[in-house]
Amino acid sequence: MTGFEDWYRCEFPGLLLFARRIGASSQESFDLAQEAVAKAYPRWAAIDEPRAYLRVAIRNGYFAQQREARRQLLGGLDVWEVPVDGGMRQVEFQDQEVVIMAAIRRLPAQQREVMAWTVDGFKPAEIASLLGRSAGTVRVNLYHARTALKRSLACLGGDDDA
Repeated sequence: MTGFEDWYRCEFPGLLLFARRIGASSQESFDLAQEAVAKAYPRWAAIDEPRAYLRVAIRNGYFAQQREARRQLLGGLDVWEVPVDGGMRQVEFQDQEVVIMAAIRRLPAQQREVMAWTVDGFKPAEIASLLGRSAGTVRVNLYHARTALKRSLACLGGDDDA
């Protein structure tokens, strides 16, 4: 197996989760991640940070879709049925994860995006650099996202003071 194939098998589910966290549906997540990987593959050897590179590509693709959907008066984007390879692990959510994902999707776009990057292990300075924002702006959005999620998820019965 090549380095790319190993990377793909290990990291593709994380790309799907990232797309879901920024607001994409399940089908959109698969399409966005697959398109990002397909575009990156020919220049794979030249990509220094594939985790960040592909997430930026997914982000850009998602927001381009959102802009196009807003431009259309009726209908919106066609959603195509894309069969998932039988060997591909599907991302499955437990009940609590469904509630958490729903809470994340209700966040304002910038907070949702910063939370998605954070959950995937990126630090505020990295996120700021990748998105062309100040680190302070990223930290403020992260603070507001965490506060909103804490309020929203309080009904799950966890420790409010954690």
